[in-house]
Amino acid sequence: MIARPRTSALVPAGRSDFLRRSDLGRAVHISSTKTLAVADAEASSSNQDFEDEDDSRQLAIALAIEADQVKGKDILVLNVMPQIYWSRYFVLVSVLSRPQKDAVMARMKDLALEKFNRPWEKSPMSQSGAWAVMDLGDVVVHVFTPDEREYYDLETVYQECEQVELPFEGERFLGADEW
Repeated sequence: MIARPRTSALVPAGRSDFLRRSDLGRAVHISSTKTLAVADAEASSSNQDFEDEDDSRQLAIALAIEADQVKGKDILVLNVMPQIYWSRYFVLVSVLSRPQKDAVMARMKDLALEKFNRPWEKSPMSQSGAWAVMDLGDVVVHVFTPDEREYYDLETVYQECEQVELPFEGERFLGADEW
C-alpha cells in the first residue's frame, strides 16, 4: 500500500496536488492573495463591464431589428443577466416556416460578423428542426416556429427579466389608423 500525504478539509481527496497540514497556512495565504488580486482586477475592470453591457445590449437590439426586417414575428429581447450567469441577453423570434428561420439566422449571422466582429460557427444541432439557436456568448438568439415557442415557453421561464424596448415596436401599428 502506498502512503499518501494527509490532506486538509479544503482539498478534495481525489486530487494529485495534495497539501500536508504544514502547508495549509501557506495555501490559505496564497488563496487570500489570489482573492485580493481577483478583487483588484474586478474593481479595475468595472468600467469595462459597463462597456461590455452596452455592447451586448446594442448587439441584441441590432439582431432584433434584423429579424424584424426579415419579417420575424413576436420579437422579444430579454435582459437575462439577473437570472443566469452565462449570458446577458436573449433574443426570441417567431418565424412561420423553416426557410424563413434559415433566412433570419443567415441575416443575423452576417450582421453579427460584419457590424460587431462576432463570428458564429453553427453546430448541426443548433439549427435542426423548428428551433434554431445562435449562441454569441453574451447574447443568445432563439428562432422558433410558433408551436415550438409555445411548447418551450421561454417567456414564462424568464418572466422576471426586463424586456428591452425595441425601436420598431410601435411602428407596425402607426399606419393602421391611416387606412
